[in-house]
Amino acid sequence: MKKLDREELIDGLRELVRRAHASGVDRRPSHDELKAMEGRSGRDERDVAHLLALNGCTNAEEAETILDRFFPGDALNDRAYGVLLAIFETGLPMVPETPAHIDLH
Repeated sequence: MKKLDREELIDGLRELVRRAHASGVDRRPSHDELKAMEGRSGRDERDVAHLLALNGCTNAEEAETILDRFFPGDALNDRAYGVLLAIFETGLPMVPETPAHIDLH
């Protein structure tokens, strides 16, 4: 199983945080934002599930540890923690095998 390197993980977490802010975690979304989010149902959860699987997380506490390492003091709100628990209850996706290295030189 391939583990993400630090930069890939940070980039993934930044994208998740960006999406969380864009989806209105900190505030009530406007009508236009709600309309724009309608087609995204479940997509963020699948992205998070794949990131968790790729990093070998097996429970919510491990996921919170990763979050705290990169964003100290930023705790998950109740809704986000509930989504995280649901992801683990449903089960993480299988991690594909890493293809063999191809030397292009």
